[in-house]
Amino acid sequence: MATGTRRVLWWGGAWKALLLPPTGLIWPALIGFGWMLAGSPNLGFGLLMLSFVALVVMSMPGTHRWLGRRLDLYAPLDPGAQRPMEKSAIVVLDAGRRLDAREYGGDSIKPRTLERLRYSAWLYHHWHLPVLVSGNGAGKLMAEVLDSSFGVPEVWMEVESRNTHESAIHSSEVLRRRGIEHMYLVTHFWHMPRAIGAFRDTELTVTPAPMGLFAADGRETGWGSLIPRISALEGSHCAVHELIGLSWYLLWYRHRP
Repeated sequence: MATGTRRVLWWGGAWKALLLPPTGLIWPALIGFGWMLAGSPNLGFGLLMLSFVALVVMSMPGTHRWLGRRLDLYAPLDPGAQRPMEKSAIVVLDAGRRLDAREYGGDSIKPRTLERLRYSAWLYHHWHLPVLVSGNGAGKLMAEVLDSSFGVPEVWMEVESRNTHESAIHSSEVLRRRGIEHMYLVTHFWHMPRAIGAFRDTELTVTPAPMGLFAADGRETGWGSLIPRISALEGSHCAVHELIGLSWYLLWYRHRP
C-alpha cells in the first residue's frame, strides 16, 4: 500500500475515534478537570460544563434532525412511477460487518449494511437491474444475503475498496467492463453527498438512491426534541462524521457533492 494511502486511512480511523462525539466531547471535559486540579478551578470548571452541555445538546433529537437536514440533499426514488435508464445497475455501498457473530457461527453484516441491502433488493424487484455490492469489509457477505434472504440472484461484487473514494474507482471499473453506463447509487442519505462527490468523478452517470430518510411529517418536534437519547447521539455522530468527511474529501480528493 502506498505511503500516502496508508496515511489517509490511518488518519481517517484516528479522527473518527478521537474527535467525533461522544469521545470528542469527553477529552475537553478531562482537560477541564485537569485544570481544576492544577489550580485553575474557574477555567477548568467552565470547560467541564461546556463539554457536558455540548454532549447533552448532541444527544437531543432536535440536534440530530438539524444536523441531518444539512445532508438531506437528494429526493428518494419512486421506482413504481419511473422506468430505469438503459444500461443501468444498482450499486450498494458497504456499511461494515460484525466480526464473530456467534449466532451465525462467523462474521455477519452490520444493521446499516442490512438496511442498504433491503432497499437495493426493493429496487431490484421493481426494476430487475443487476446489483453490485462494493466494499472489502462485507462485500462477499452482502452478496450472500442478497441472494439467500432477499431473492436477488444477479449480484456482482467489488471487494477491493477500503473507503468511499476507492468504491467509486473500483465499482466504475467493474461496471464499465460489463457494459454499464449508468448506476443507481444506494447508501444512507447522510452518506450520499460524500458518495455522490466520489462517484461523479468517474466516467459513469450516477443517480442517487438515498435511504434511511427522516419522516416527512416533522416528528421529534416540541419538547420531545429536547429529551436526550442514545439514538439521537448516534445520529449526531454520523452527521458530524459526514460533515467533516465532506471537507476531508474536498481537500484530499477534490470531490464535490
